[in-house]
Amino acid sequence: MAHATPKPVDDSQALDKTLSAALPELRRLAPQYVNVNRLLALALEAKMRNSLLAKTSIASVVAFCKRCAEWGTDRVGAGGVWPVPFWNSKTNSYDMTPIPDWRLLIEKAKKAKAITHATAEIVRERDKFSFARGMHPELVHVPALGAQGKIIAAYCLYTLPDGSKDFVVMSWGEIEAIRNRSKAWLTYQKDQTKVSPWNTDEGEMTKKTVVKRAMKLFEGASIELTQLLEADHAVMGFEPLPEPAPITMPVALTSAGEAADGNDSSGAPVDNQQDSQVGRTRAQEIADAVARLGTITSIAELSAFGNASATQRNRWTNEEQTKYRMHFDQRMTELKNQEKQAQRKML
Repeated sequence: MAHATPKPVDDSQALDKTLSAALPELRRLAPQYVNVNRLLALALEAKMRNSLLAKTSIASVVAFCKRCAEWGTDRVGAGGVWPVPFWNSKTNSYDMTPIPDWRLLIEKAKKAKAITHATAEIVRERDKFSFARGMHPELVHVPALGAQGKIIAAYCLYTLPDGSKDFVVMSWGEIEAIRNRSKAWLTYQKDQTKVSPWNTDEGEMTKKTVVKRAMKLFEGASIELTQLLEADHAVMGFEPLPEPAPITMPVALTSAGEAADGNDSSGAPVDNQQDSQVGRTRAQEIADAVARLGTITSIAELSAFGNASATQRNRWTNEEQTKYRMHFDQRMTELKNQEKQAQRKML
């Protein structure tokens, strides 16, 4: 009895089967405004257009699309999520790794109503550039025509819902330090045959770094924005905040006699200069702001408080702002943990 000859496997049929099986899960993960069919088509197009992405598995493409669906976008590339081929040493193959574009971070912050507008720019060595903080913050940037030279800084301008504007500036030294700690750059330094976004798209990664620092203030304003920032930290490397010292509270005089003598309890003269009074007023502002953080019970309320107090914080020194930020981040972490616990109870 003759045996039937097995039919060859049709790669296109296997691909269609895998993608069809993934569609229900993608639709479950994606918000209604995300077109999952468009997302899959763009991801497959990116795979065909790039020689390294062409080596990624269909399972890797599906995993990429699932992450995009969770983040609430069907755009692949500028303004959405970049498909970047990262080498996976465990499987000895390339993965299609999702890297959020900096414009997507801004879009999610706008959607969360944390800001109404934001943009990022690079400053080069031949540009005219200056900025000031304090009571009258100001930023001036006049790009040079023609050859502009190397990158020396980057900044992110953003507008708050009340119409007030603020900005974040980072020097190239700060940006380079973050780049040098990122996993993508460290992998590239070990083996320059591998791909790093810092090597292929330095300008865009520079903008993204300063945008991430600016949008960090609004982390928690929406689940999608928080997921984007956390996922990008995981892929590119986390940017740790400096460890500030605890806030030093103003010391009250122990008796009216000490104030009259002009001496403190140790016998040292008390500084009655105007700048000392301003320092005590600012210290009280910080103490009040920290106390207010402890009364906030939701992530949205905390983000709104951060927005509303931005103008007040411009009067503080960098050290004072860093100390306040430590308390703000601690409260944000507490509220996020509470929210996660509440979600688990509902499941």
